[in-house]
This record gives sequence, structure tokens and C-alpha cells, in this order.
Amino acid sequence: MSETFGDRSWTIRPGESKVIELDDVARLKVDLVRGRVDVVGSDDPVTRVEVSNVQGLDVRVSLNEDGRLKIDHPDANKTINVHGMRDGLGLLRGMFGKSDRDALCSADVSIVVPREVKAKINMVRGDTLVSGLTAGAKLDTVSGTVLSDSLVGELKLDTVSGRVEARNHRGAIDVDSVNGEVVLSGEYSKVDLNSVSGATYLDAFGAPSKLALNVVSGNAIVRVDADAHTVYKADAMFGSVSVDGHKFKVPKSGFKYEDGPEDGPCVDIRFNAVSGSLKVVHRAADDEAPVAADDPADVGDPADTDPVVADPAETANLAEAAEGR
Repeated sequence: MSETFGDRSWTIRPGESKVIELDDVARLKVDLVRGRVDVVGSDDPVTRVEVSNVQGLDVRVSLNEDGRLKIDHPDANKTINVHGMRDGLGLLRGMFGKSDRDALCSADVSIVVPREVKAKINMVRGDTLVSGLTAGAKLDTVSGTVLSDSLVGELKLDTVSGRVEARNHRGAIDVDSVNGEVVLSGEYSKVDLNSVSGATYLDAFGAPSKLALNVVSGNAIVRVDADAHTVYKADAMFGSVSVDGHKFKVPKSGFKYEDGPEDGPCVDIRFNAVSGSLKVVHRAADDEAPVAADDPADVGDPADTDPVVADPAETANLAEAAEGR
């Protein structure tokens, strides 16, 4: 294990582990291939980083003078970035077609940071959990699993085939997906989603100004509040729209429809597809919005939590609500 205190950097080699405490962290950037990353926002000004289960390649932890904390594999072939199908497939070829060492590198990283830290997490195949941050986040994966919980601010999610989920979110959400499943819930202000063929589930509380879904052949299920005045606009070559069990075909001229109380909060739902279906249901009047955790202890210590996995119960409840109408 090597440490360089002048530029505040540490190198953790395969088989080693390290716990680091840092002050004055303003931004966080993580680039890893496999393993697990847990990030929890805290009221404590001190940042705590724990690196373990390092395999294949060294892990470097560095903090520069501007307060950017970076955790990555310094010897990896390329930086991990996911911006759609072309980048995702190219990354898979680059990472897994050239170097067995890079393909097998892995690390588990647990990070507790001040809530106001801005985070950018890039993970190729591993699991990512981010909770309790108030300055938004950008979370990317190729085929891994991403879960954000109780975040505030702008959230950007990119995936090729991995499942991404945002629970109890407050703020805007922007999603790019190839064929990964997308599950979003909370009092978000708006959603912009682009997907090729993945399934989409939106559970919207309050009055988001816009829910814009652009898909090629994917299906979407959306649930909104009982008192929402909902405006629907849909365009699809081969598609359908279902509102509380009432099915409509999408004509060539497009589908436009409104329902809900005139004085209710307005929700604008836009659905564009080549071939796909949109199902919208209004939740029961007595269903309440989820309560975001105010204390980082409420979301658990990242060292004690289980690996991030899909929550089929929440997705099933929303799907059953759509089918039952």
C-alpha cells in the first residue's frame, strides 16, 4: 500500500484494504469496473472512505486542492463513461475484449460524505447505492445495478442493460437507457427518459411539471396522484394508451386526452414511441407519498447493507395497479 501525502493520494493494491478520513470534500467521482460502491450522505463534515476486496488492479484514492475526491483504477485501459448504446457496446468490447486483467478487476468501496457533495459514479458491472445527498448525482452503468434513495436535486441515470432505480427522489430526473429496466418514485419535479426497449415504471407523487418518455419499443407504466389533472399526449406508429383501464389506440395524428379535477395539480405526460404501450393509473386517495430519510442512519450503514438487488415487490405493485384497472 502506498501513500502520497503531498497531493493527498493513496494506492490500495489487490488483497489490501484501507480506511481514509478526509476534510473539505466538495465533489466525488468514482470510476470502477466491478464490485460495489455505497455512498451515503451525512451531516458530519468529515468524509470516510473504506476500500476492501480489491482484485485485479490497484485502486487509487486522491483528493485535490479543489476538493474533488476521486476513486478509480489508475491502470485501467479507459475511463468508464456511458452515454448510450454505442458507447456502452464500445466500452464492453474495450474492457472485456482486450484485457482479462481489466475485465476481472473489482473492488468494494464504502463512502460517507457530507450531504451537499456532488457525486458522479461510473460502474461497468457492479452494484451502486447512493443515498441522502442533496446536490443531485450522475450515476452510470453498463450492466450493473444502480439504486439511489432519498436524493434531492438533479439526477442523471445512464444504463445500457443494467437496472436503475431512484426511490423517494425530490428533483428532476434525466434517464438514458438502451434496454435496462427503469424504476422511478418520489416527488420529482420532472422526468425526461429516453429508452430503446427497456421497461419503465414511474410512481409520481405531487405534481411533476412534465413526464416525457421517448422509447423505440418499450412499455411504460405511470402512476399519479388521485387529484391530479392529467394531460396526455402520445405519438406512436404502433402503440396504445391505457388510462385507469380505459384503452385507446394512438391515431396517426397523435393521441390527446385530459382527465382529473379541473382545479387539481396539472401533470403533463408525453409518450413518443415507434411501438410501445403507455399505462397510466391514479393511485387511491389514501395513499401517501414516501417519507425521505432525514438521518443517514435511517438508510443504514453502507458497511452493513446487503448488495444492491432489484426490488420486485415495488415494481409488481405498480404493474398490478395498472392491470387491475
